[in-house]
Amino acid sequence: MKTRVYIVVTTFLILFSSCSKDDDKLQIASIEINFVYVDGTPISTGTCINPSSKYAISVQVISEGNGQMNPTQIEYTLNGVKHSTTFNSPGTKILPVVLINGPNIAQLSDNGATKSINYVTQGEFKLVR
Repeated sequence: MKTRVYIVVTTFLILFSSCSKDDDKLQIASIEINFVYVDGTPISTGTCINPSSKYAISVQVISEGNGQMNPTQIEYTLNGVKHSTTFNSPGTKILPVVLINGPNIAQLSDNGATKSINYVTQGEFKLVR
């Protein structure tokens, strides 16, 4: 009788120990950051920055594997100021920003990926006749 109980317990232990929860988690494959319009449309290279338009940065998390993703905090800097956002699943977040006069630099803290955009405000104009 003890032998049967031992065999049954051993069988269950083998079955349940072979199912690792690590296999059921998504791993972050890459993170990207870009300047975009607030609606998520990419800003083309060489585009003039319109002061009346609204801008944002997009942070995109791409994953690999199967299962669920643990909540992951992504840290980045915008013009030297630290910010963070949390991802519960892979995807893209659009985060509104206010551009400053001159170069605007967004950098991911994890992998150092950097994007920049130059915003130049126009001074006052005088009409010369």
